[in-house]
Amino acid sequence: MIKKLIPLVVLTLLAFMLLTSCEQPGATMAMIIGSINIDPYSESEFGGAEFHVVLIGSGTTVNPFTPGSVDAVTPLVKLDGTFPGTGGNLWTTNYMITDVPAGTYFAFVWIDNDGDGTFVRANGDYFGFYDANTLGSGLWFQPDTPNIVVPDVGLVDIDIWCGYEPPN
Repeated sequence: MIKKLIPLVVLTLLAFMLLTSCEQPGATMAMIIGSINIDPYSESEFGGAEFHVVLIGSGTTVNPFTPGSVDAVTPLVKLDGTFPGTGGNLWTTNYMITDVPAGTYFAFVWIDNDGDGTFVRANGDYFGFYDANTLGSGLWFQPDTPNIVVPDVGLVDIDIWCGYEPPN
C-alpha cells in the first residue's frame, strides 16, 4: 500500500513546488493531479497501454455504451499518456494536467487496452467517470452534474477508477 502512495505523494509535492514557484501577481494557473486505478483482479496487463483523461463541461454527455460517442466528444481539456513499463500487472498510474481553466467539469478516463487509438468498449477498453459509484457498474455512468471544481489558482486531486464492461 505504501509503495502505491509514494508516487502520488511525490507528484503532489512536485505540483505544490511548481505552483508556489510560478505564482506571479495577476497570473492564473490551476492543476489537476491524481491517479487512474483499475480493478486489480483484471486479467489485462496495462504496461505500455495509452490512457486518456477527458474533462468536459455541463451540457456535454459521454455515453460509453453508444458506439462512437466517446470519440465524438470535444473535450475542454484532454491529457493523453501511457502506463509505465511494457506488460506486467500495472493497475495504477499517476497523471498531471497543468494550466486547467477555472470551472466545473466532469472527468472521463478510458484506457486503450487494444491499442487501436479509439474507444471501443467491445474490444476491451476500460473506462470510468470521476466520483461515480465505484461499486458494481456505477463508475461507467456520467454523474448528474459536473463534480470537479477547479479554482483560478490551485491544485485539485482526483483519483479515477476504471473498469471493463463486457458487451451484451
